[in-house]
Amino acid sequence: APAPAPAPAPAPAPAPIEDIMPSTYMVTFKLDRPSLVDAWSNFAAMTEADDAADHGPKIKVLCRYSDLCGAKGVCICETDDVSAIGAWGCNWAPMAEIDVTPVLTDKEAR
Repeated sequence: APAPAPAPAPAPAPAPIEDIMPSTYMVTFKLDRPSLVDAWSNFAAMTEADDAADHGPKIKVLCRYSDLCGAKGVCICETDDVSAIGAWGCNWAPMAEIDVTPVLTDKEAR
């Protein structure tokens, strides 16, 4: 009689969430009209050191573009600690609607 077929190999363990979750985020913001002048004035008065302190050491800002007339903008940043983005957003939440979306590069998406 033929030998029984070997048992299938166990499935590999799932990757840790840190290896699956993208570490690049698109942060979009829309300033509230009543807060517009205060928000732009606060940001314009910030030095690079102030800006770095505002987002904290766990976030690397790759780029940020602001539509001054439209009171909105986008920031692309990297972090391994999504709670750091939440804390950063809380700094501006009284003046803006903020959305955070994990994003991938074309290479990562392929």
